[in-house]
Amino acid sequence: MKDLQFSKLLAVEGKDEEEFFDAYLKHLGILGVHIENFEGKYKFGNYMDAQLNRTGFGKVEHFAIVRDADDNPKGAFDSICSSLRNNNINHPTKVNAFTKDKKSNINVGIYIMPGNLKEGALEDLCLKLPAYSDVLVMAKKYINNVAKCIYFGNWSKKRLLGFRLNRTKWFKELFG
Repeated sequence: MKDLQFSKLLAVEGKDEEEFFDAYLKHLGILGVHIENFEGKYKFGNYMDAQLNRTGFGKVEHFAIVRDADDNPKGAFDSICSSLRNNNINHPTKVNAFTKDKKSNINVGIYIMPGNLKEGALEDLCLKLPAYSDVLVMAKKYINNVAKCIYFGNWSKKRLLGFRLNRTKWFKELFG
């Protein structure tokens, strides 16, 4: 792990989330956020264990964690909270909120994708963006055909991969 250079840390579940938030924050003109992939939902506990002794972690003022809900949004939230508790870091009592850890002075936020305690993943949120719904309607048949040719266990990942393979204008605008 690299030393932390910014006061804002965004820890995300995987490579897709890392690339998405990197492009999205750049698009919004938001700088000074260190984005890290904790390499899967089952590895967040190990990731947290390593943070407290990490160079630069003491300078972090805002720490947001983003994880997919998959088929259990409450379980995803509870799992993140458990890992934070195991490291004596105060956590929010509800999803999509920040709370201040008085001991470490860190504002901690937990966000479970696609949001509102619904099942799914970041890819589901992307596919529901209303600004791009016309593109989704026009490309639905193509995406479904491409997805049938590619093995991925997650239907949302198949559909989003269809966009990636086609390199549509939608994908380039959304992800940079």
